[in-house]
Amino acid sequence: MRGSARADIDVHDPILRRVQSIIGRGQHGGTFRTDLPEHWLTTTVFSLMHAAAEEAAAGRIKPGDGAGLITATVQAAFTPPADGHDE
Repeated sequence: MRGSARADIDVHDPILRRVQSIIGRGQHGGTFRTDLPEHWLTTTVFSLMHAAAEEAAAGRIKPGDGAGLITATVQAAFTPPADGHDE
């Protein structure tokens, strides 16, 4: 494994475990949708974090706006469907 790839894993691993734990608890408790697999929801969170960082670096969003954008997007994506058909 390349050095930078190892560094990426080392940086992301604690965050990954935390996100997976939150998603697992949310799905088990009915707060998060269960019709999508946990790993997909985890990928969604990481993709949004990277997208927000890239958008801020490119000057398309203010750096301080990233957290709110991520939160709003995750809430919309993770909320169980209103029709109750979550599986």
